[in-house]
Amino acid sequence: MSLDQQRFQQILEAARSRTSSEGVDTLVVASHLAQLRLFGIRQGIEFFATQDTFAQRREFLRRVVEYNELPGRLEAIFDSLMIDGRGLLYFRPSKDLYRIHYFNQDQFRSYYDEEGALEEVQIIYSFRVRPPRGFGSSLGSDQLDGAARYMGGGSNSELRWLRMRVFADRIEQTITNQKPDFSAEAVLGGQVSTLLNTLGFIPAVEVFNNRGLQAGSGHGEFDWLASHILQHDKMVKSIKSNLNFFGNPTLVSSRPKHDLLEPDGDSGGKATISSNSGFIGLNRAATRSSDPANSGFGGGMRVPRIIANVEAADRVGYITPDSVGGDLTAYSQAYQEMIRAALGGVDDLSINSGATAYEVRTLYGRVAATAKKKCRDLFEYGFCRLFSLMVTHEETLFRESLGQALGIQKPEPPLAEAMALPPEEFQALEQQYQAATSAWRQQVGEAVAHIKETGEVPPQVVGLIPDGSASISWRWMGEIFEDSPQEILQNSIVCRNLQELGVSSIEALQFLFPQKTPEERSAMLSGFPFRVVESTARQAGIFMDMLRGMFQVPHPQEPDLPLAADPNLDLVPYIYKTLAFLRQELSYSGKYQDVDPASLPPTLSDADRLRASRGEPTELEQQRAARRRDAFGSYLTDAWAAGGGTYTGQLGFGASSVAAGLQSAGRRPDSSAGLPGVGGTLNFDPQRPDAGAGGQLGPGPTGGIGAPDLLAATNFGLVGGGRPVPGGPGGQPDAAAAGDQPAAGAGNGRAAGRGKRPAR
Repeated sequence: MSLDQQRFQQILEAARSRTSSEGVDTLVVASHLAQLRLFGIRQGIEFFATQDTFAQRREFLRRVVEYNELPGRLEAIFDSLMIDGRGLLYFRPSKDLYRIHYFNQDQFRSYYDEEGALEEVQIIYSFRVRPPRGFGSSLGSDQLDGAARYMGGGSNSELRWLRMRVFADRIEQTITNQKPDFSAEAVLGGQVSTLLNTLGFIPAVEVFNNRGLQAGSGHGEFDWLASHILQHDKMVKSIKSNLNFFGNPTLVSSRPKHDLLEPDGDSGGKATISSNSGFIGLNRAATRSSDPANSGFGGGMRVPRIIANVEAADRVGYITPDSVGGDLTAYSQAYQEMIRAALGGVDDLSINSGATAYEVRTLYGRVAATAKKKCRDLFEYGFCRLFSLMVTHEETLFRESLGQALGIQKPEPPLAEAMALPPEEFQALEQQYQAATSAWRQQVGEAVAHIKETGEVPPQVVGLIPDGSASISWRWMGEIFEDSPQEILQNSIVCRNLQELGVSSIEALQFLFPQKTPEERSAMLSGFPFRVVESTARQAGIFMDMLRGMFQVPHPQEPDLPLAADPNLDLVPYIYKTLAFLRQELSYSGKYQDVDPASLPPTLSDADRLRASRGEPTELEQQRAARRRDAFGSYLTDAWAAGGGTYTGQLGFGASSVAAGLQSAGRRPDSSAGLPGVGGTLNFDPQRPDAGAGGQLGPGPTGGIGAPDLLAATNFGLVGGGRPVPGGPGGQPDAAAAGDQPAAGAGNGRAAGRGKRPAR
């Protein structure tokens, strides 16, 4: 990395972390981010369901937002997305809600299939652990170099790394002392655990900034203007140097130096012309000062307060040179304006920003349009899709828990590998399962419809009641420029005039409530619009009077017939239209939108869910392994396929015997283990061999005092690394040993029926 690139990254990281960085002089990055945050987040963001018949989704979203403290985190997430150009939103079941995490572009890698759906997500990030304390605090925990652990040896670093691979069926977590690599298929050493992904899909959404021509491409906000930002930084640094050098006045006189300067008794040195001008020597400091009464900082030479015997020809005075020329200042300001304009913003200190209030609001419309595009990428295509996945999963939990509460038994899918049946018999069994599943869905659907009518939910039913489309929208909670009472009155006049023109009230109310949805405006029109009814009834009466008069006037061409008999003068359709408009104004209601199948995430089948819960390779994983084998044909891929796609040891992939042990047991759900490093420093070190509950000395994941030291140099290379072999004698796969402390979030398990499939 060149010096310019390092300098540019230093500027970006200083703006991201909002910390003072030595040598960063330009404020273009920080000012533009502050302006986009102001127009992007404004007074806050509100997420709401576009369809919420039972008012459950709004409460659920509010709880999730408050649980994750999103209002306070949105600014940091917004800055990171603007700087990096891409980020990852990931959530995991926690308690009875979901914990949302955001990762920068350097912390994750995403991999897609041919259809553009997420197939795998890798996440690597560091976290801090509490230093060891008490007896045994000097025990080492370095499991990577194979060094023997003894009293006073090893490494006790506070920094740990977590590598997580998220699939649709499982989540592999590895905690290690050294930073893993995305390109490495396996991680040597560390604490490995494989969790069951109870959601059945990858709970992550990748967000982009400045999308390119191709899908899945994003660019940083300042990357393409890096050279201009660096040039402006150098320019500002030069201006500051000139101000520091020429900013103080200089004493000029026609009298001798000794008449104007007298030595200071506190210091034995004398001021010189160079030191008074601001130059610094190896053994002498500068004596120049902006104070006319002093030429040094508490020492050296000073100007006497009284100078006697001044003749008429003597000249004594101070001159202040022009440290920064006017042309340089104008060019620097124009250069900054051009950069801000290229970024889609406005320089707030520019004289061209606008003089009147109307000009200011018009000029800042460009900033509002830029910020709205950024918000669409982050909120609409990011958080809204993430919340939609949560709502969809909650509705799935509701159906399954409802069937379990009502005693509606869900059929268990047949597994071909567990049944030695001919293909014809297994196909017949599969058809029976499909028919039984359709019947189960129909019974559960009828039960859901009954609950919607009665409003009575059986006990032990969790989740959200299915309510059609699960799309989520967002809006600002307040504008930057608040409308004055006069502007609100003018908008109400426009709304009334539009209604008099025959515009629907829902459309006319957009001028008064632009942030509300049509469904919310329909709910607001539940009252009686007396003015609309009065005007509409008056118009209907006018049509009736016209029709009554036409029956009394004879037709000019047919004197025997009234004028109303002319088909070209038929007023009945207009009366129908008037009554239809009146009926519409009195019966506004929201429209029910059914769920869009394209919006549903690709989830695992029931058979793959059963395989994943048992620790067996799913059909999706077998297809992935087949693609790798066809592409590479390496032994590593074959070992991966043989091991069921599960990393079982510290040195490689498990053999068939270990895989058989994994298949015979089950996996812990993802809700039973949180992510370390969330919310500060962990109170314990999951890598320490003596870390028991709360980090106390005792049996841990690698055994306690007196346990066999499988990590010693003489035993380096043994599968298990101090832990019982998964699936082997005396051990369960990824099960916590006696006194073992979970990675993080202890006690944050999901409530009964939440985050896991109900028992069949």
